[in-house]
Amino acid sequence: MSELSSRGFLKGTALAVAGAASVGLMACASKEQGTADGAKEAAISWDEEYDVVVVGSGLAGASAAVSVAVEGNGETCLLLEKSPYALGGGNSPYSGGQVLYTDKENYEGCLQYLKDLRGPFDTTSDDVLEAYATYLQDNFNFLKSLGAKEEDYTFEDPGKLEGQSCWPEYPEFESAWHIGHVIFTGEEIKTVSMFMLSVIEQHTDVITHKTEAPATSLIQDQESKAILGVVYLEGGSEVKVKANKAVIMCCGGFESNQTMRQDYLSLVHAHPLAGVYNTGDGFPMCQKVGASMWHMNSMAGGWTNAVTVDGVQHAGYGVLAKEKGIVVGISGRRYFMDVDYGVKLDWETTKAGGATNETEVGCKHGHSNYGGEWPHAHQPEKSWFLFDNANKIAALSGLSGSMLTENPEEDGWGFQADTISELARKINVPEKELETTINSWNRDCAAGLDTAFYRPAHWMTSIVEPPFYAICQEPILLNTDGGPKRNAKGQVLDLDDTPIPNLYSSGEFGSIWCNMYQGGGNLGECVAFSRICVNNALGLS
Repeated sequence: MSELSSRGFLKGTALAVAGAASVGLMACASKEQGTADGAKEAAISWDEEYDVVVVGSGLAGASAAVSVAVEGNGETCLLLEKSPYALGGGNSPYSGGQVLYTDKENYEGCLQYLKDLRGPFDTTSDDVLEAYATYLQDNFNFLKSLGAKEEDYTFEDPGKLEGQSCWPEYPEFESAWHIGHVIFTGEEIKTVSMFMLSVIEQHTDVITHKTEAPATSLIQDQESKAILGVVYLEGGSEVKVKANKAVIMCCGGFESNQTMRQDYLSLVHAHPLAGVYNTGDGFPMCQKVGASMWHMNSMAGGWTNAVTVDGVQHAGYGVLAKEKGIVVGISGRRYFMDVDYGVKLDWETTKAGGATNETEVGCKHGHSNYGGEWPHAHQPEKSWFLFDNANKIAALSGLSGSMLTENPEEDGWGFQADTISELARKINVPEKELETTINSWNRDCAAGLDTAFYRPAHWMTSIVEPPFYAICQEPILLNTDGGPKRNAKGQVLDLDDTPIPNLYSSGEFGSIWCNMYQGGGNLGECVAFSRICVNNALGLS
């Protein structure tokens, strides 16, 4: 650690503190003094000093710290994490762990795929995608250069991903076959987050890693607008840390901030799969120094998932076999193509049957086919997963053992009834509407054609054998992608698209994803853009 042995003073600047701690910090500033030319000189004492300060120790933050250590020239790095967990309190440790990459031969195709996923959206510029694709060429080699062992990971080279879950997510684009992925599956190194933490622990001479140390403010020079440092809390006390070269914000999303979910995603009730500590703290910090925001409505989510009727307990991701029943809203009607996770489309089969990007159905990280396009599915606050006794075990096969009782109603997850009418009364939906929905569904199952939402015949299961079951559901959310707008160098931009000096962002905090998302793209971005940030901040690129 590079702490100052005595108080350091920054002179000749006009200082501003952006964030909740501004009053306390300015109270610590020394008395202003007049200079010879009549200007005011502000001085502030620093408690610590590092070359780079990284906020958030998920995969993006860990990758940034590691990049400073292995690609820099001895620069020091402070890695701050507000949660008690060294792996971070966001999504990285809990994700599927697939890291996107490509190679030189597939660079152009990979770049085109990124553009295809962007579609008609124009907020993520070509040069940002070019920077991402350029660094994706080195993602796998970078991980191997850090000491990743063959027994710790598996990988699929670009062009060899057919049949892999989520790989590629949009095979209808010819460009999709130019990506690859690497995933850590070792006995000890089980995730890429664990691997990157092991590298951090090898570089404690350069990296100081602190948990339960939330950042609260950015310190900005009022004249140059440069970011000079960070205020964070340690043991309840404010610490002012000077950042000589850069502050890199890797704060994750706002999945666990109910107000922000409502304002930007129109989701009042949505259960985050992970990201308990992703409460959006970094957003006001960056906004107060003039950062522009982008992609605030972009997310991975929009699935329906089991929740106890009292709303207290939530099931894990993908535990209900949706192809064994249907989903209805409080209207008693189906409202979307209701196999929304856990089922992999056989693209070659659907393509042979004449499917295109406009006619294919399914769910891709929350994106569903609406009118031939793939926006996010907006789920209502409450829905019900319905199935019958013949498919009970299969429908609930992914839930905990307590769910597989003779009556799921006893465990509070839903209701059972001997008739559809009785079930409708129990779940408080119109009886006639639910009966009509079930009758129509059973007729479609017999004909092998979902006339309402084009669900494939092999995913259609009739509901005919009593007792009938209804499992309570609410939306779930994997992650958000909004945050500070960044350029191809990872620099955070202000409202005029001018870089805020010394301020960078990586990962889900201002992610590049603005429209359709490819699985593994966030983790790939964490590694790639953190290196982009560090290389530019340290003048290495």
